[in-house]
Amino acid sequence: MPTVMHMDGQEHQLEIVARRPELVLRVDGALHIVRPITRGFQLNLIEVDGRQVRFHAASEGAVVHVRCDGRSHRVAIHDPRDARGMVRAAGDEIVAEMPGTLVAIVKAQGEEVVAGDVVVTIESMKLLMNLSAPRAGRIARIAVELNQTFDKGAILVMLEPAVET
Repeated sequence: MPTVMHMDGQEHQLEIVARRPELVLRVDGALHIVRPITRGFQLNLIEVDGRQVRFHAASEGAVVHVRCDGRSHRVAIHDPRDARGMVRAAGDEIVAEMPGTLVAIVKAQGEEVVAGDVVVTIESMKLLMNLSAPRAGRIARIAVELNQTFDKGAILVMLEPAVET
């Protein structure tokens, strides 16, 4: 069963065909062979279809920001077998993917947002991460206070439908 990958606003079908001896992916019907390349401690170099690609990646909740070949990409992967992940990605809640501390509230309760708007910033394992609205709506409630710590899986923000005018 293919997984849905959203990259730069476009939807793609992603399927893992094989994991060993190399990673083989089918993206929108086209096969790609991916091999990690390790040089010392450098882990941001891979080979895709015989071509070396240097990349940098950072996660922001369910979204991963990837920079390669001088371009930045926003990637979100939704596995249809993971119903909980689908609810989080398209639902009414912004959930903590890891424990941390709320360090900034960017959008206040009652403010309207569109999908992708940064709502809060958290610190986790000495990293700052912006968490974005998974859909358009209005901030119904911010469930944690500024500088409050939280556990993995904690609901940080709840959304409600935007008010029609």
